[in-house]
Amino acid sequence: MDDEPGVTFLHRIGKAAPAGDRLPCVDRRATDDAPPPEFSDETLALRFADQHESDLRFVAAWGRWMQYTGQHWQFDDTLHAFDLARRICRQAAADCNDTPRVAAAVGSAKTVAAVERLAKADRRLAATISQWDSDAWALNTPEGFVDLRTGKVRPQQPGDYVTKIVAVGPSAADCPRWKSHLDPKR
Repeated sequence: MDDEPGVTFLHRIGKAAPAGDRLPCVDRRATDDAPPPEFSDETLALRFADQHESDLRFVAAWGRWMQYTGQHWQFDDTLHAFDLARRICRQAAADCNDTPRVAAAVGSAKTVAAVERLAKADRRLAATISQWDSDAWALNTPEGFVDLRTGKVRPQQPGDYVTKIVAVGPSAADCPRWKSHLDPKR
């Protein structure tokens, strides 16, 4: 079996096998969007991402999960994401309790770890270092997100990707210096 360009090991095995024993050719395009089996790790990871796409991000370069508090993002220092994966698996195990072996496998630590690991790569949850705290003209306050160019305040959003928040907002007290600094007419 000479090395032919573009021929993989599996192709060579297929060629060497008798015609009836050849491995079926799999068209990757046909299977990429095919739904995975009902209680597979992949299905559970997709369910995890569906439920947490607005409040969890995984930054591979940091090897850490980020969690949205409603006002800013913070590091998950308590394995909260793993606990959420446990909840997904517990619910799935309850959904298939008429088959105890499947329920036990779905609720196992191995499955929980696989779900959390697969979810890290989901495009809805994956984040890069550069997207965090990238707007130098933004100030996150308890009252909202302040655009320092205009002085306008709006509600915080997960898409702001801010990890910092100051202790007080613009209306906490009369602060003429601060307001004059924000005045675009200045």
